[in-house]
Amino acid sequence: EFNRQKEEKPRRLQEYRDNLESKKREIALTEEDLKRTQLAVKEKELELKLAEDGIKKYQQQLLLVKTNKEYKAMLTEIEGKKADNSCIEDEIIKIMDKLDEAELELNRKRKEYSELEKDFQIEEAKIKQEIAEIEKKCSQEKEKRDTLAQSVDPEILSVYERLLESKGGTAIVPVVEGACGGCHLSLRAQTINEIKRVNALISCERCSRIFYLDE
Repeated sequence: EFNRQKEEKPRRLQEYRDNLESKKREIALTEEDLKRTQLAVKEKELELKLAEDGIKKYQQQLLLVKTNKEYKAMLTEIEGKKADNSCIEDEIIKIMDKLDEAELELNRKRKEYSELEKDFQIEEAKIKQEIAEIEKKCSQEKEKRDTLAQSVDPEILSVYERLLESKGGTAIVPVVEGACGGCHLSLRAQTINEIKRVNALISCERCSRIFYLDE
């Protein structure tokens, strides 16, 4: 029983570690998404700057045209570039909105990770203390068993220790309402009478555990 309890504790901690690793991966993916979005904003801002520089260039050229036809053509070109710029600005706004969402998501996940990490540290300290207590109790029980073993018949002790190992730490069970307290096999009256004899060592026909009467 002590060993089972001791084995359960690290499994609980591993669940926390797995959750932390999962959250860490989520954060890394969100950070990558944020970087891509930031890069997209910079690219669009550069595209907008180049387009604005192009408009300025056309506006300067507008002062140098000689004919009305060239003037109108240049104005049309400038208006087209301004329309393109308006589309780029709209795209930048959309990407900036996405960037804000990504930053909020990243902050939320980082906060979740921080809280989960604190919970893990608390749980780790708690489990270490529980394991120490289990080991202490286990040591105390072993000392008691070793002391008692000195007064027990070696053959009986050998049977007990084999059962203890093979039956999950429960070698001796009570008779409960005329049945085995381990596997619940109904017992004959003769078997129960045999158990009542002080020197008799009676085992279950099904699970082999040793009986005792809880009176």
